[in-house]
Amino acid sequence: MKKVLFATLFAAGASLLMTSCDNKDYDADPNVDLSQTKNPLNSNGEVNVYPGTIEVRLNYADSLIFTPANVVTDTDGNRICTAQSYSKLTREHDSRRIFMVIPKDGYKGKNEYNIGADTLGWYFRFTYYDTVNAEYRNYIANTVIGKGVINCKVKGDEGGHLRGTFNGTVYRVMDDGTKSNNDSMVFTNGEFYFLKK
Repeated sequence: MKKVLFATLFAAGASLLMTSCDNKDYDADPNVDLSQTKNPLNSNGEVNVYPGTIEVRLNYADSLIFTPANVVTDTDGNRICTAQSYSKLTREHDSRRIFMVIPKDGYKGKNEYNIGADTLGWYFRFTYYDTVNAEYRNYIANTVIGKGVINCKVKGDEGGHLRGTFNGTVYRVMDDGTKSNNDSMVFTNGEFYFLKK
């Protein structure tokens, strides 16, 4: 009987020592407010990527992961979205980047937007480093003859974060500023979840 009583008192004492204070939900980065983000594992078919991530198929090949994917608001109220690709093979960042500007006056919340030559204020650029020719290559949706468009569907902007889908084609801009309508990149099945910074 003494052993049972001693074991019970020991367990009760140990449980008192192992109590913790309530620090609310776990947050991997306390400097970023993720309380408004949606769970990508239970997205109801809206966006199936994690916050701070883009996944897209480029030129109909395997999908690429871009992380971190962030959005900041500049002093004029425009949203600047940036992302850097991450190689699943090497588990390192590489030279591919996405840069998008969403103008304050052109943003109407959850909606569908076509970013192209006629879209005032909107801008989309894809950049990568060509290791064969040792040069950066820039591709944009705003070409002189109106070629190239990115269809962007914003499905949510909770807490200043942006999530949605995108598809489209961008064309190369040469170093001298001329456009090349023969060199393009095609984005398909794109999903984004930009985190507000």
